[in-house]
Amino acid sequence: MFSFESFMGRPKLPKECSCGDTSNEACTQIGLRNHRDFPPFAHLPEENDIDMSYYAPDEGGFMYSPIRHWALVGEIVQVNYFIRPRVTIQTQFKEEVLVNFHLDEPKPTFFEWPDLKPGSTLVILYAVNRTFVDLNSGVRQESPRTVMVFPTTLPKLTDEFEKYVAFEKHQMKKCFECGALETEECKIMKCTRCKKAFYCGRGCQVFSWKCAHKNLCTHAQMLANLASLDFSQFNGFANWNFPTLEPQTPEERMAKAEMAQREALYRMGAVIDSMPKRFAGFLSLIKDRYVVSEPLTKNFFAGNTLIATLNQGSLPTSVGETFLFKSFKEYLNRLSQEPDLRHFVVDLKSHASPRERSIVHYVSDLMLSALFFAIPMWQHEGCVGGISWSFESHNPLSSKMEAYKNGAVWETTVGDDCDSLLIKNRISQTCTFMSDDMRVVAEIGEHIARNNPKDMVVRVIRATANETWGDSIHDIATKHDTPKNMFTLWIREDVPMCGRFNPPNPRLSLVEQLLDRSAFSLIDSMLESLGVPEENIIRSTSNNPKGESETGGSGDGHGKHLCSSCGQLKKKQLFSKTQLRKYGKQARCKDCILYS
Repeated sequence: MFSFESFMGRPKLPKECSCGDTSNEACTQIGLRNHRDFPPFAHLPEENDIDMSYYAPDEGGFMYSPIRHWALVGEIVQVNYFIRPRVTIQTQFKEEVLVNFHLDEPKPTFFEWPDLKPGSTLVILYAVNRTFVDLNSGVRQESPRTVMVFPTTLPKLTDEFEKYVAFEKHQMKKCFECGALETEECKIMKCTRCKKAFYCGRGCQVFSWKCAHKNLCTHAQMLANLASLDFSQFNGFANWNFPTLEPQTPEERMAKAEMAQREALYRMGAVIDSMPKRFAGFLSLIKDRYVVSEPLTKNFFAGNTLIATLNQGSLPTSVGETFLFKSFKEYLNRLSQEPDLRHFVVDLKSHASPRERSIVHYVSDLMLSALFFAIPMWQHEGCVGGISWSFESHNPLSSKMEAYKNGAVWETTVGDDCDSLLIKNRISQTCTFMSDDMRVVAEIGEHIARNNPKDMVVRVIRATANETWGDSIHDIATKHDTPKNMFTLWIREDVPMCGRFNPPNPRLSLVEQLLDRSAFSLIDSMLESLGVPEENIIRSTSNNPKGESETGGSGDGHGKHLCSSCGQLKKKQLFSKTQLRKYGKQARCKDCILYS
């Protein structure tokens, strides 16, 4: 790649390196005096240029990554706290450099703001030369973990650090002050405080303490770690914690390059893969996540007494084992055979005993809501764009919005009655909508699909086995002018004490499958509790495409409903939508729920 520096040459420095040629790629000096490892500001890579002495293309050939470590070092000569912290430093090459702090966090990780004062030395890992709006050049420091302040002058820090470098290079104990080697007559002892500095006697230790070690003793571990870092080999970005860096395998390097490419496209809002392919890629990224331990999902299960009563072994441990993931995979497999398939029906069945069925139904409902809530964050972490969602969720979500508080990434809107939630990703412009009203879920999903024709919009609608929502199911399933980029997953769910779906029948139409249910019977429940196999119980079917009330229904045909708890005929406004949808004839009014 063309570089202006290669054409114009390196700028002349006020002071050259002690090796005699700062422009040379090699340097004979050690420690902070080495101009390759600790370069002058004028030789740093520029923000909008790729300096091949610092970077090289990844194995994928799409992104550039560092090939070595480097750091900018300078003594603070001026400090300004107007609006945000800003300091001026002077390097060993007599350059004066402006450093503006724009940290991702409120304060640095390894020092406090008052530590920024004249006479201290600032060290910045991976510093980059940046041109500001006023056309001045300097460093914009954004990472709170790659910057450190040492409370001593640059010359004293340089001399002290050179002793740590010498020890790491030769691994020989010698006095940090006079350089005496350990012999039988001269025992070299460690500083009892830091355990990193060595002295031949009290005289040398006292002199060193007064010169520089007094201020640097508490930072000795950092200096020792910095001295042991191989600046010529890059195995990942370091910070002032200096974690152990293991060399990457070819597979890890390739995965890193692919992730970098995906992140770059994600930040630009570009989508290359086809809709099914990007959906399959997203599923492969989340299949190994642990449901119970993931921060976004475990809050749905923590402290829940009903889940504690269920055998924990029956709960899925990874996302790949969940019903929703398996349903998505099954839908994708059918899409590969039928590319025009826009509706797919799955059954959420429980094999638990009749006594445990209500608990299992509740846990399944909670699991679906937990996954719905986590999917936008997982999609963002995996840098997957071009997929929007519309979910029917039956659990309140507004109380768990802490995870999406970062306004730079997320824009959230909670419905007036707190039963709907919209999460918009500001970076990828994808949306995730959740509501307990299937009509709203269907309409918002269609709205998102029309306004984002390049996105794949996935709707998850839950058809429960009672007649309350028959009209809505019929209208949604038979609508023909829906966008081609919208894919609907229908989940048929049996509702305890209300009804159940008949076994899948591929010969039925979509509407017939969604309304092919059996009415609930107390006799059926008694037979089940006595251990009679389900296939031996003869049930009456209710395949009513428009969901009209049957003879003996609980409504009077004039907007009223019979409460199964108090036995009174009341207006439907006195029943919650969730009760009517999930329990049908067995729904309870709000008063009975409140005072039960």
